[in-house]
Amino acid sequence: MDQLNAMRMFVSIANKKSFKAAAAEIELSPSVISKHLSALEKHLGVSLIERTTRHVKLTEIGQSYLA
Repeated sequence: MDQLNAMRMFVSIANKKSFKAAAAEIELSPSVISKHLSALEKHLGVSLIERTTRHVKLTEIGQSYLA
């Protein structure tokens, strides 16, 4: 995993509040964006984003990590 690239994807997801919009901005598929975020979360050992089919929300730790 390229951690810097995964961090860039996390910032895009956080700012856009959407995997689809972040994927369009970075020009990758939403599934690739999701895999990179999952790898970053696994590396850090924390959940950064709460995901549902209709909702993307930063966790408390995600908000701190973004800052």
